[in-house]
Amino acid sequence: MAVLNRMMADHHRRLAAEKVRVAVLMIHPPVNKDGDKIGPAIKHAGVEVAGRIKVATARERVLAEVEAIMEIDAEFWDTLVIESQAALIDHELEHLVILIDKEGVTRRHPGNLPVLATQPDDWMLTGFRSVVDRHGAHALEAMAIRELYEGFQMVFEFMGDGGDAAETPKRKNTKTKKRGAETIRVTHFKHKLTQLAPVT
Repeated sequence: MAVLNRMMADHHRRLAAEKVRVAVLMIHPPVNKDGDKIGPAIKHAGVEVAGRIKVATARERVLAEVEAIMEIDAEFWDTLVIESQAALIDHELEHLVILIDKEGVTRRHPGNLPVLATQPDDWMLTGFRSVVDRHGAHALEAMAIRELYEGFQMVFEFMGDGGDAAETPKRKNTKTKKRGAETIRVTHFKHKLTQLAPVT
């Protein structure tokens, strides 16, 4: 996969230097006998996600000759522009880390393969809008959003300085989800259920 090789060479040079092999599986959602979708393609901790990555088991390293396995929601992938596809691959690769020992030497499996582990996201927001509606700034959801913004304010400079927000990158097909009478704009990066402001 060209985009995987490019992201590894540009942004994950330690993985590239160690020649870490990553298999990419495009996963389609399950369907019933009529061909209707009956569930998400990929879930993580019970939540529908755009992709996920895991360190290969010993059996998988031998049989598949890979050190990690990345799964991508195939239908969602097809809705993304090329730049967002690259960002998704980059995000999943960011989870991989090469372990070192106390002397700073790379830990290795038999066969000289590096020992990998996964690291969590820098942030992950969950919550209920209804709870924020009832408790306002005292809701843990609201506190987490505020702490995220304050802690990573430079990251969000693209949102503008209080005037007109910078244009948000578009997907190939913009979608909305209905919740009652309210339409919620949904953004997909790592977690496809991150909800933004109501669309009016």
